[in-house]
Amino acid sequence: VPGSFLEEKEYALVWHYRMANPELASQRAKELTANLLNLASNMNAQVVPGNKIVEIRSSGTDKGSTALYFLEKQKYDFILSIGDDTTDEDMFKALPEQAYTIKVGTDQTAAKYIIDNPTEVLSFLDKLGRRSQVKRPEVQHIATKKL
Repeated sequence: VPGSFLEEKEYALVWHYRMANPELASQRAKELTANLLNLASNMNAQVVPGNKIVEIRSSGTDKGSTALYFLEKQKYDFILSIGDDTTDEDMFKALPEQAYTIKVGTDQTAAKYIIDNPTEVLSFLDKLGRRSQVKRPEVQHIATKKL
């Protein structure tokens, strides 16, 4: 599909179709998802449709398990996770309580904060970068606390 591309990750393949013709890409995403689900049923693989993506990955491998891998290796005094896709929810759930988790968009989420769109994310990161030390109240003034 013109405007789409395939991303190769270490344990996954992701078809991105955000820039493709919406009608054609949506139809192809449904077809691809159905075909991959059929193939994955005989393999140790998981098919995850997302926000303008279709991902196939090794079962048990997700952003949450990857985040935990890094957290077990080292201590961090500041953790910020920002995502706009269903595949980010595993990461939001896995991160420790003191982490700042931000969902971009209005979908239901496990993240603690919500930012409406990518433009606001850039503004947030710009403001965050201007501060040498971030405190919880400052983040709350930049992102909307989830109720």
